[in-house]
Amino acid sequence: DAPLYYGWLNAKTLFYALAHTPRTQNPQAPSPIAAPQLDKILDATGLAGLRSVSFAYRETRDGSQVNFFVAAPEADRKGLIKIFAAAHKSAVPQSFVPADAVKFWRWRLDGQDGWAALEKMLGDISPMATAGLNSAIDMANANAKRTDPDFDLRKNLIENLGDDFISYQKAPAGKSLADMNNAPSLYLIGVQKGEPAATAIKDLLSLSLSRRQKPAEPRNFQGHKIYTVPLPGARVSGAAAPHSLYISSSSGYAALSTDVSTLEEYLRSGEKPPKPLSGTPGLVDAAQHVGGTGGGLFGYQNQREVLRFLFKTLKNQDANDSGGGVNPMVALPKAVRDWLDFSLLPDYDPVSKYFYFSVYAGNTTADGLSFKFFAPRPPQMK
Repeated sequence: DAPLYYGWLNAKTLFYALAHTPRTQNPQAPSPIAAPQLDKILDATGLAGLRSVSFAYRETRDGSQVNFFVAAPEADRKGLIKIFAAAHKSAVPQSFVPADAVKFWRWRLDGQDGWAALEKMLGDISPMATAGLNSAIDMANANAKRTDPDFDLRKNLIENLGDDFISYQKAPAGKSLADMNNAPSLYLIGVQKGEPAATAIKDLLSLSLSRRQKPAEPRNFQGHKIYTVPLPGARVSGAAAPHSLYISSSSGYAALSTDVSTLEEYLRSGEKPPKPLSGTPGLVDAAQHVGGTGGGLFGYQNQREVLRFLFKTLKNQDANDSGGGVNPMVALPKAVRDWLDFSLLPDYDPVSKYFYFSVYAGNTTADGLSFKFFAPRPPQMK
């Protein structure tokens, strides 16, 4: 069971050295505002409480596995480390998550405890940060009450948060990079009361995203209200951005999507459930390699379908440059791009047998946080 690769970082020594590194200020241009001390930031975010970070990579007949472990004793856990520590609850894909989802994750984070930890972290860094956050919430309440007298961001959203966050994405409908950027996806926020949360999110986003456009009246869909928030019409390298964000609630979740058909599919899943992702062949066995789905975090990716689209994109990158897409190679230096010619990639179908799917899971113990990734060997390769 020895790993092929192993790495270890002495996080305690690293962050101690960073916290105690002398800071110098330019006497010719002193800052009028006192910047937070680095040691305060590291302590408040919880990074100073880390002991070590390690990883191990293994190859077996069953597949490839990577394990990460963040040694963070529970007694010293605070800030970001506390916020992202998932509860020991089921993160199995719900029955409404469709089998044709190419990406999925579910994270059992306690929203209210996380918000309290965020407020404490900001206060430990700087009292001004907490004051700024509270001021922003008060301003949002005051502005929203002009059109919605019942708006209360803390009551309707923050104090309404549950302990379940879910996201899944389907394959893009088209073949361009613009389609890839706008792939149908759904985000679900667990809440105690769905309609007040959906209304609060709609009002809050309307204030920040659509100051020049009045949101449309909500539309009824099988007993659920669907709110539409116009999005800015910005374009990124010729790829059109989504026109609107759609918001609704059902079954203890506030739901958000830029694709209304995906949102509607979720809303009618109670009466017409789809073929579930949880029934995917091999998924249950793969989940056992990452510790199961009971640790509070579980994710899935259909690598075969994701890479199918990526192959087509890279092989046609010249066409994408002139066809309104976003060339993924532009992030690389030109000298590197000149070395690469993805038009020489083979057709995808003959090599698709080398790809399958992958899963990952997280687990929190008294000693720290562990994350495991596993890619089972494709059936055609066994």
